[in-house]
Amino acid sequence: DEAAYREHLRRLAQCCAGSGQVERAIELLLEARAPREAGDLLARHAVDLWRAGRVRQLATLARQILQADEAGSGWVHFWEGMALSSHDEPASRRAFDAARLCFQSEANRKGEVLAAACATEATLGLWDSFEGLEERFALIEHAHADIIALEDPSLRLLAMAGFLDGAGHLAR
Repeated sequence: DEAAYREHLRRLAQCCAGSGQVERAIELLLEARAPREAGDLLARHAVDLWRAGRVRQLATLARQILQADEAGSGWVHFWEGMALSSHDEPASRRAFDAARLCFQSEANRKGEVLAAACATEATLGLWDSFEGLEERFALIEHAHADIIALEDPSLRLLAMAGFLDGAGHLAR
């Protein structure tokens, strides 16, 4: 029976995730047609993949989740943008824009500010383009409390870097 098979895959994914095999767990959840669960798992472990330099794998997993669930979550779009920011400007830009829209619809102010700040950092630092910056600056201009409230120190640092790059650009 198909439902029992999917449930078996979900349980197997939980075991894999519990033993640190996050990538395999996400693949199993996608096979079980559970892209939202796969996205939640990716969101919880993406910073570890990113810190470990596994950005290609991170981008691939995010893309697979978004193919299975086009709406996706803000965090899946965000991590796709982060993973692509150093080597695929157009796709990264689209991912950050999608992340901001998802975070807005989810009423996730911290995520929205982080996506705007990281898009600003990437735009100024990697893309050498100023397209869309005014909209991002408007969002992050008064976002100090939201940036400080980010739980993960790496994400706080990314958001502050985007904020400082934006402030530096405005001062020129």
